[in-house]
Amino acid sequence: MQTHGRGRFGRHWYSPFGENIYFSSRWHFDCDLSRLSGLSLVVSLAILAMLNDAGIEDNISVKWPNDILWQDKKLSGNLIEVIAESNSGADVVIGIGLNVNSNTDDAIESRSPDKPWCSLYDITGNCIDRNELIANLIVHLHQHLDNFMQKGFDFFINKWQQVDYLRNKMITVSHLSGLLKGMAKGVNETGQLVLVDEMDVTHHLSSGDTSLHSGK
Repeated sequence: MQTHGRGRFGRHWYSPFGENIYFSSRWHFDCDLSRLSGLSLVVSLAILAMLNDAGIEDNISVKWPNDILWQDKKLSGNLIEVIAESNSGADVVIGIGLNVNSNTDDAIESRSPDKPWCSLYDITGNCIDRNELIANLIVHLHQHLDNFMQKGFDFFINKWQQVDYLRNKMITVSHLSGLLKGMAKGVNETGQLVLVDEMDVTHHLSSGDTSLHSGK
């Protein structure tokens, strides 16, 4: 369990004892930080590959930059933190939260109407061995991150397009400069979100918090 589990922007991550996966790992990359654009997206695709191996594929999508969703509910998220940087590379901690065996009907204290979430138990109706999941997750992380370093994010674009939750939807993006509204047009070769705003201006965003809106 976690007593102070958190996600992006310091949000609380519900972390009860003995139910889910709360996983942090340290990685060293022999490259400049600029090469790591798109890292959180690649981590999301690694999580997705692990879920697919477990037979969980239907209605699963990825919401830029780091959320795994099932039927519009959050199943998993990841958080990337740079802890050291030098001329020879960068060290990062990749934190992953995956709701596995929590019964959301029982988790009254964690309910949030504007942030619905789910678990693998909700999807399958079964409790799942977390040891098997996390072992397979580590395998996929190694494979995906090796490909990312050797081939860049462009290697993953086709897969991303297949599972992109936001593509061709009207969204709002909250970022350091304020709010942007417009149509999501996928991601570019570095993993930046491509958004065409209401004035038909194209923006390429490296970070931000995204949500759907009606466009009115």
